[in-house]
Amino acid sequence: MKRLILLFIALAPSITFAQFDESWNLPGYTPIAEIVILDQLENTEGIKKTGDIFSKAKGVFSISAINTIQNRAMEKLKTEASLRGASHLYIKNFNPENSVFSKTASYSASTYRQEGEINFTKARDFLKDNQLQIELSRKYNRNAWKVIDQIQSKPVQRIKVEDIQEKGGRILVKIFTSENQAILCEVIGLSDTRILLTTETRGNEEFELLGLGIRDKNVNIIQNRQ
Repeated sequence: MKRLILLFIALAPSITFAQFDESWNLPGYTPIAEIVILDQLENTEGIKKTGDIFSKAKGVFSISAINTIQNRAMEKLKTEASLRGASHLYIKNFNPENSVFSKTASYSASTYRQEGEINFTKARDFLKDNQLQIELSRKYNRNAWKVIDQIQSKPVQRIKVEDIQEKGGRILVKIFTSENQAILCEVIGLSDTRILLTTETRGNEEFELLGLGIRDKNVNIIQNRQ
């Protein structure tokens, strides 16, 4: 299956977490550094469980510091939580292994999100009333070392959206690629001029966060082939 990368014509070099979070810190979205770790399940008032996630990191060499490996596993956990629209984590299990032959650390956790952060009517109207284009992409694979951030440098094909609905407290929308491939996304951030969508690009293992902005009518957009 061709991936969402087909939407892009050209991409500029990768950007940093800080640059992404500063530019795209929209209402509803929680940057990686701001994900809250819950001490107890009783501290869930005003937030709703959204799922369960997992992370694992391992040392390349036997001399790798176990603390460094644990920190990387935690960073991966927070990264996936952020990309999937969570604001809080409750750690269910932490499993470190520190031996001569193996140095690994893994976490499993439940994700939670602040309730009522994104208004469905506002999101629906934004998606329906504006011509949108992808401005930025953040990709994450559980088996990779870090996320990949890419900023759009040239005009891209116009994004078509359909079937906007609210289901189980989530705002879902279908977007279509240049080859009319439907991709189911969830709205996790929204301002007056930008929107953040998250989607799974490979079954519960690889995720992509898309930053869409209102298209400048003075910029030429590549048209669909008839």
